[in-house]
Formats: sequence, structure tokens, C-alpha cells
Amino acid sequence: MLQRGEKFSPQDKSSLIQIQKNLRTITMTLISFYQVDHTYDRNFVIKYLTELETLLKNLISNHLTDKSVGRVEQIFGVVKTPEFLDSVYVPKKNSEMREIMGKVVSDLNRCLEAGIL
Repeated sequence: MLQRGEKFSPQDKSSLIQIQKNLRTITMTLISFYQVDHTYDRNFVIKYLTELETLLKNLISNHLTDKSVGRVEQIFGVVKTPEFLDSVYVPKKNSEMREIMGKVVSDLNRCLEAGIL
């Protein structure tokens, strides 16, 4: 919405490009970790998710309310925890989460193929 409304400065646009690159890298990594057994590297995922969170918060903090920034923190506060990541990527740890992640991976693959990510 901010991009469409042309609310970003040139520096913001540069940050957005970096966020898009980071998001694509994370997406491809998460897909790979799901599809290829024994490739999951928790610390790698946490590192990239933390970087993405920081970039995103830095970008939106001047444009959105503290409540919106807090929502971003809340989401990343869940998805970058070792417990959550292990429940998704460690086979047989949580079959329900693995099933859900299978659907997410399918959707992410479609987004990549369509050029959305």
C-alpha cells in the first residue's frame, strides 16, 4: 500500500528491494529445508528471519503506527523461535504442523513460479 501510494523515499525504495531479495532467499531456503530431509539449519533460518524483521521494521516505522510495527514484531516473535521452526522442519516432531507447512510450501512454490516472490 505504501509503495502504491508512492510514500517511499529513494532510500526506502532501496530498503524495499533488499527486503524483497531477502524474502526470496528465505522462501527458497524454507522450501528446500521442507523438501530435502536433513538440510534444516535452525540458526540459518533464525538469522535470515531476524534480518528480514529488522529491515521491515526499519522501513515501516516511519510510515505506520507503533501498533503496526508491534504486529510485525509479534509475527516474527513466533516464527523465528526454535520451537516453532523445529515443529515445522523436524520430521515426526509435529505431524500437524508438517502437514500445514506442506500446504504453505505449495503456495510459496506457486508464488515463485508466478513471479510474485
